[in-house]
Amino acid sequence: TGHMTVEPDISGLSERLLLARRQYFGIGAQSDARFRRFRSTIAATWKTQTLDLTAAGLGPLAADVLVEELLGLPPSHRPWLLHLDRNMLGDAGAVALARLLRASPTTQSLSASSNCIGPRGALEIFEALLQDCSLTSLDLSSGGIPAERNVIARGHERPAITALAKVLQRSPALSILRLGATAIGPEAAAELSAALPLSSSLMELSLPSNGLGPAGAAAIAEGAAHAQSLETLNLTGNDIGDAGAAALGEKLFAASGVARPEATSRPPSPLLRPPSPSRPPSPSVRPTSPGSSGRRQPIATRLPAALSPVRLRSLQLASNRIGPVGARALAQALYACPTLTCLRLARNELGDEGARAFAAEIEKAARASVSTIVLTELSLASNGVGDDGACALAVALKCSGEHYRGAAASAPLRVTKLDLSANRLADRAAVELAHALSAEASSLQVLNLNENGIGNEGGAALGRALPSSPGLRRLGLKSNPLGGGAGEALAAGLEGSSVLALSLENSAVPYSCVEAAERLVLANRKRWEEGRPQRSESRRRALETTSEELNRVRAQLAWERAELTATEAQLEEVAAQLYSLRGEIHSREEEDEARLAACQESTRQAELSAREEAEQLAKDRKMWHETLNMKEASLLMAEKAAARARDRMKRANCSTKVEVRSVVAEVEPLREAVLLASAALESASEAACEAEARLTQEALGEQGVSPICDR
Repeated sequence: TGHMTVEPDISGLSERLLLARRQYFGIGAQSDARFRRFRSTIAATWKTQTLDLTAAGLGPLAADVLVEELLGLPPSHRPWLLHLDRNMLGDAGAVALARLLRASPTTQSLSASSNCIGPRGALEIFEALLQDCSLTSLDLSSGGIPAERNVIARGHERPAITALAKVLQRSPALSILRLGATAIGPEAAAELSAALPLSSSLMELSLPSNGLGPAGAAAIAEGAAHAQSLETLNLTGNDIGDAGAAALGEKLFAASGVARPEATSRPPSPLLRPPSPSRPPSPSVRPTSPGSSGRRQPIATRLPAALSPVRLRSLQLASNRIGPVGARALAQALYACPTLTCLRLARNELGDEGARAFAAEIEKAARASVSTIVLTELSLASNGVGDDGACALAVALKCSGEHYRGAAASAPLRVTKLDLSANRLADRAAVELAHALSAEASSLQVLNLNENGIGNEGGAALGRALPSSPGLRRLGLKSNPLGGGAGEALAAGLEGSSVLALSLENSAVPYSCVEAAERLVLANRKRWEEGRPQRSESRRRALETTSEELNRVRAQLAWERAELTATEAQLEEVAAQLYSLRGEIHSREEEDEARLAACQESTRQAELSAREEAEQLAKDRKMWHETLNMKEASLLMAEKAAARARDRMKRANCSTKVEVRSVVAEVEPLREAVLLASAALESASEAACEAEARLTQEALGEQGVSPICDR
């Protein structure tokens, strides 16, 4: 992009910087040699629009002088890249850098690691980035010296983290953010995680040694899984453990929408199964999954890998105390990351079981018809892996190479870098790895076996495998008890190989073998350099072929674009028709809504009347029940009164009968007397009648009348 045509006074600037440095640190005058070295450093870095003053011991006063000098230059002539690491700038120096960022929208990179910057200085820098700034890379991480450590969050007060979250949401250019060992903690990590899905430019997030723990790792994983452009995530040294690794895997699976891998009908390799003290099953018995018909089931059934929102390419989880449980979760999470090519798990506690988990998933992906794992680099250094785990990995790599040879387009799994250094590997593991190297279509290019227990037999097997592994470029075997036989085999194998680097330090190999190996490696490098023009020519031809293919594709695209234009015109007509139809539908919907509202109102009124009638019926029913209860009560009382009356009548009848009997007894003599009196009366009456008749006869006789005529 050109050199800076306007330069400051280098000598004057150097003198002012040294003077400010002496004033702040209270040191004596520097020697002329120190001044000339300082001046040459500034002059050399100034011409490339890159100002590199790393470990110059500036201090805040010198930083302020430097910023004032830079602000005196035209904006187009200021440095684009600023490297001010390890300069003890402090918060005051950070404030000066923030002033420079506000006035220099063309600054693209700022590296200020290990500068004793606190939350106030970090807040100033982040607030400066909220303005129209084109900064693409920011490094505020800390090194191993505690006195130089940057701290951007303390306790529950996190204004710098809040400002950084706003930067991630609003900045259209920030793509690299490194905040290693800045005391972020899990709560601040959760706040940052909420801003990750809203960032459209962040590609690398580095948060090593921040004490995140399982909760912080899960929070960061939640945001990283939904991030739009994040490709590299570094959580080294955060003590996340198995819980954090499992949470990380779960978050990635939940965000990806990819189904978990199903068990295949084919049994895994015996080396992939953990050793069992019981008797192994018979080879004729082939275990199958329930309902399987012998055909391999698909790995992902819910969402294609290309549609997965997870875009991570590199995941670094070294020094996190991850054990076998976390290893299994991460191995299965490879299916949720269809773009993950680099996974680094050095200095953990995986052991053989964790290595077998990765081997099982690699072999399963290699045998799948459509694989979603594209892993190319796997680092398991310093994990206590023994021969069992290494042999399982070797078998999985061999299987990957065999299946890649048959279907390269559908099986993209090609592990090219494998780091198993500082483990417990012995000759058996080395022999299996040698078989994997010598297999046809082997993909390994870098194999690191430093600091293990590989002896003469394993080293000799690796040496014999070198001529049949044309893809291998680097082989590390230092600090292994190889011996002379292994050295001779390695030297002999280098003659027909393409190995460009071989490390044999502290490996008990005779010096003559080491010298021969170095000579052969140099010869290989020379042949590699000599073949570079041919490779360039073949690449140029391939590019020309690709260019022709691209031209054809462009022509095809132009034709398709014309068709697309016509289709767009038709779509516009259809859209107009749809718009009119939408209007009609809208009017009909309004009418339907009005009718529905009327129906709802009538229904509401009917419901109200029905509710009132129901209430009245309930009241009447209550009244009827009360009346019935009263009548029942009165009837019961009447029945009781009738019973009492019947009792009284019974008692009265009994007494009346007694009285009647006594009266009858008293009346009976009287009746007899009356009868006697009646008889006497009748006899007296008859006597009277007879007397009257006689008298009448006598009277008539005297008058001379016949008695019969008188009658």
